[in-house]
Amino acid sequence: LELLLDGRTSRLCQYKRQPKFHFGFSRLDVAGDVCTLDDLSGLMFVAASRRGWLVGSKCSPCFAVCAAAILTRPASVLTTRTSTSKPISTSSTPASTSSTSARRFVHSRAARQVCLGPRKHFPVGQLSDCNDVLDNRDALLRRFDRDGYLFVRQLHDPAQVLEARVAVLRHLADVGGVLDPAAPLEQGLLAKDHGPMPFMEGRNAITHSDTLLRVFEGPRVKALFRLLFDEEPLTFDYKWLRAVPPGGYTGAHCDSVYMSRGTPALLTCWTPVGNVTTDMGTLAVLEGSHRHPALKRLQETYGAMDVEAINLAGTGWFTTDPEELRAFGADCVWKTADFEAGDVLIFNMHTLHMSTTNESHLARISCDTRWQPASHKSDPRYVGDSMGHKDAKFGAYADSQAAGDSVKIEQLKAQWGFPICQPDGTSWLQ
Repeated sequence: LELLLDGRTSRLCQYKRQPKFHFGFSRLDVAGDVCTLDDLSGLMFVAASRRGWLVGSKCSPCFAVCAAAILTRPASVLTTRTSTSKPISTSSTPASTSSTSARRFVHSRAARQVCLGPRKHFPVGQLSDCNDVLDNRDALLRRFDRDGYLFVRQLHDPAQVLEARVAVLRHLADVGGVLDPAAPLEQGLLAKDHGPMPFMEGRNAITHSDTLLRVFEGPRVKALFRLLFDEEPLTFDYKWLRAVPPGGYTGAHCDSVYMSRGTPALLTCWTPVGNVTTDMGTLAVLEGSHRHPALKRLQETYGAMDVEAINLAGTGWFTTDPEELRAFGADCVWKTADFEAGDVLIFNMHTLHMSTTNESHLARISCDTRWQPASHKSDPRYVGDSMGHKDAKFGAYADSQAAGDSVKIEQLKAQWGFPICQPDGTSWLQ
């Protein structure tokens, strides 16, 4: 194995030759004589042999001892940390989360480097969860206004999320040509020569199955949005269910460009369907980007456009490169985290966000849901029987990218006087 040391953090990476071992879920934090295995319960290892892929079981403490020995550091103490997070109440008001409860993952707050879009070693900070103030509406709103996001640990029932993951994997297996048929379904291992990921967005048999809806529209998430809006919440019928393949990522954008024909109070809730670590493609937000003075011009131009109304060609992303936003002079920091089943990330329509790149052998499964006060106007493209983009002949929502009178984001950037510094490399949507 190749061992890469980055400060106090050691990551076990892929071996360079066949047979190959992928320890993409693991990380060891070394502090004196104490070695802590991060994300122990989520670790699966995959070994390639002459007979094909062999999928191993969850990591055991024995592996932690062996890994610690590689570091030539004493491994007399193997610890798992505790967190102050606990699931939100299913009652109308979320319960306080001041008591401690055991966690299966170890969540480091240290800055680290991840593959963010095409940037292979990009520095990011750690998302701060808000579980300590889940029963305090004023505190939640102050934090939301300051950071542009709310990171909630264990909002959903983890068992229900993992059941939803199996349901999606079963759907992928039924499609065929995606998952490795020799591997257990629960592993979600992609076939060596897998085909494209099937389109699962909208309102269909999988997005609106009972197994998925009891997560995406369950009492826990409704209770939180009821608290935030101070009235009954409404969620879009349209669900953005996705399976992102290896090498895939989402570029930097804000959601206002896609759904601005309803209330400005609309919020996005990103739910990873299963345990998702940064090497699988987690969501990253540019903290405070919704209100930073240096990004005011960007929000007034890019953030105010309607990609469908102007017939924008392409994805609607502002850029694929997180480095490009530094040219605006904002001191905002990109932040992400390793997500457990049940965790969610909530943000507003003007918070810039993107994803890390999926460097694993698995499909990263996630779903975006949108929530708003029920008394407010909704974007008609995403609710009711008439939802969709049936009139789109070209642009972001069209099947064809015919030129017509469409416009590209690079043209708009030049018109707005913004710098254009796209790196080499393409995304999974391009």
